[in-house]
Amino acid sequence: WQHMLESYMIVAAETAPTVMLVANDNWLAYMIHYMMKYTSRRSLKSQLFSRILDEIDQTNGQMSIASTTIHIVETPTFDEHLSGEP
Repeated sequence: WQHMLESYMIVAAETAPTVMLVANDNWLAYMIHYMMKYTSRRSLKSQLFSRILDEIDQTNGQMSIASTTIHIVETPTFDEHLSGEP
C-alpha cells in the first residue's frame, strides 16, 4: 500500500469504519463509510440498515426517520399568450 501511495501520488484512504453527521438546509443526515468485500455489499448493507432500524425502534420515539412528501392539490393554470397577441 505504501508503494502505491508513493508511486501514484494518491492520498492514503481511511479504512476504519466512520460515521459522519451531515447538515443541510432541511435536516441532519448520518453517513456511514466502511470497507468490505465487493461481493458481499448488498447483504452487509441490508444487515446494517436492519440493525439501524432496530436500534431506532428501541428509542421509544426519541429518534425517528423523516422523509419529504410533496402533495400536489391542483395544477396551476398556465397563460401561454405572449403580450401583444390576442
